[in-house]
Amino acid sequence: MNKVCVLIPIHPPKKAYLNELLKTYTKNKNYIDIFIIFTNINEKNVFNDILTDDIKTIILSTDINLNILNKNFSFINFKKIYALNEINNKYNYDYSIVIDSDSLFLDLKNIYSICQRFCEKKQVYGTPSNPNTLSGVDLACASFISQFEKNINYSNDIYFWFSQIPIYDMKIVDNFLKFINFKDTNQIINKITYGTFDYIIYIYYCVIKYNYKIINLENYNIYTKNIPNWSLEMNMDKEIFDKLNNNNIEINWQFYNFKHVINDNICMLYHTDRRASISKSEQTPPL
Repeated sequence: MNKVCVLIPIHPPKKAYLNELLKTYTKNKNYIDIFIIFTNINEKNVFNDILTDDIKTIILSTDINLNILNKNFSFINFKKIYALNEINNKYNYDYSIVIDSDSLFLDLKNIYSICQRFCEKKQVYGTPSNPNTLSGVDLACASFISQFEKNINYSNDIYFWFSQIPIYDMKIVDNFLKFINFKDTNQIINKITYGTFDYIIYIYYCVIKYNYKIINLENYNIYTKNIPNWSLEMNMDKEIFDKLNNNNIEINWQFYNFKHVINDNICMLYHTDRRASISKSEQTPPL
């Protein structure tokens, strides 16, 4: 067993993307274990032809009220937290990474040290939220956290989603799950919505309990000028990567469409489902 696992929720419309992702897993299986999260056994059966023996699976309990998840558009967020709970209860990983199926692995040989540095530094990076598009997510996540501890006056206007690999320190995850009372599954499914992004909730918890910091990149005179008021998710400017490196800010993944500005630190790509029109030969990058 490796010390880092990657958790990937999936449903049938994303099968082609998962197939691409698994192809890039082949040369990285010495560094990570993969878990695919399915809603039920019938859904898993749709993917049996692309699953191999070294790929682990997690299936939601039959006790889960799928109608509520469907009503709240919360399948993906719930599946991610559910998988974290399963990993926490049944395995002994040091770190978990939770990603979507529309991602690709490059070279993960340093992934353990990347996770370790992130969890020791305790900093995430972003830029001020666009009040017209992003504040709803921030508010939903802050409101979710405030349900579990009274008198928390925590607000954040720095949007950091997708700025860095979503890394979970498994030494913290157990307390995080207890904090949100995840063992009471029938209660938690009513609280998780489309806007309660799992990783933002986790980082907000880490800020409150573990001295994590959410850093405004503008404090370093770093602006995502190509699309203002967004996170590094939309960075296509090599100068920004240079400024990040100069300020000892480590970014390890990148939007597929902007892979032309990749630096040596990038070990994963994401949002292959949003990519521009490309030839078949480009669909899986060289490892």
